Amino acid sequence: MDRNDPLLAALDDRYGGALRAVAVRPPGSERYDLKFEREDATCSEDLLRDLLIESLYTDGQERLYRAGDLRAVVRLFDDLLAVNAFDSAGDAGAFVGLDAGAGVDPTAVIELCQRHCPAINPA
Repeated sequence: MDRNDPLLAALDDRYGGALRAVAVRPPGSERYDLKFEREDATCSEDLLRDLLIESLYTDGQERLYRAGDLRAVVRLFDDLLAVNAFDSAGDAGAFVGLDAGAGVDPTAVIELCQRHCPAINPA
C-alpha cells in the first residue's frame, strides 16, 4: 500500500485490515485506476468499468431523485460494503471496498474520500 497517497493512508489508518480495494477516477478521466487491492479481494476490469458508468450518470440520478448533488452510491452485500464517492461536478470519484462485517459507517468513508482524495478535493 502506498502510504504517500493521502486517501490510502487515511483509509488504512481508519479501517486497516477491513480495507479490500480502492480505485480512483481522476478529474475528466474515462476510467477508474486501481490504487489498492487486498490479496484476497478481486477488483475486475468489469467492476472498474461499471464504476465509471455509474459516475457518468450522476446527472440522470440527480434529475430522477430531485434531492441535490449525488455525492455517493453505497452498496451492501453479504461480504462487502462498496462506496463510490463523487466530486460535486461528477467529474471524479473514489471507490472504496470494505469487509461488510467490520461495522463501518458508510458516511464516514464518504467524508474520508471527500477530505483526502486529491481527485475529489484538489489541494
